[in-house]
Amino acid sequence: MTRKSCNSKKIKLMFRAGVNRDQMLLSIHESLLKRKEWRGSMSSWISTYAGFLPLLVGLGVAVAVVLAVLRWRWLPRGWSLDRVTALWLFVMWLMGVAVVTLVGTVGMGGGYDRPLSDRVDLVPLRSVFTAADGVAATAYLEPLFNIAMFAVGGLVAAWAFRWSVARTAVVFLALGVGIELLQTVVPGDRSITVDDVLWAVLGGALGALVATALRGRSRPASGAARPAAR
Repeated sequence: MTRKSCNSKKIKLMFRAGVNRDQMLLSIHESLLKRKEWRGSMSSWISTYAGFLPLLVGLGVAVAVVLAVLRWRWLPRGWSLDRVTALWLFVMWLMGVAVVTLVGTVGMGGGYDRPLSDRVDLVPLRSVFTAADGVAATAYLEPLFNIAMFAVGGLVAAWAFRWSVARTAVVFLALGVGIELLQTVVPGDRSITVDDVLWAVLGGALGALVATALRGRSRPASGAARPAAR
């Protein structure tokens, strides 16, 4: 079903429910405004973070050099090349998450200078179940984006440090809480929600689960390649 047919069906249902013309037009107008605001904030989000790419690339090269020296001089022999690479990816991921979550930008739902009490939401999953018309896509896409983002971090962290799924979940719980606490003091209009902590834990655990499965597959192959000890 196309979007146009969905809108036509919605209008017909509103007329059948006894909604007058003015109320219907007001509802459509508010929906269009919310969609326009969401698209504008997304454009601002992309343009803001694109400016950090050169900095992240430069830091990535510097971190790679430092880790190469550490592996050569100080890291134990158990730190193979794949683990050092995963550690580098984890450090890069942390820097990217810091940019995405702590750089002050206008939030999706309002402007600057909202009081802290208006930005804090400690009710789990309320943003998903109470999505307003016109911004429902944001309510459902944002959790998926957060889960995917933290799943990448959980994958490389569990691979580098050989963490279990449970330990990774605990670490990402602390990471999620730390990010939300920092968002209360950094400039900007960030929303502080318990949902973001839940997505961090879920994503980190999923990433660690993938890392554990990949390690399990690589062990038999590496074990078969080793000559039998005598």
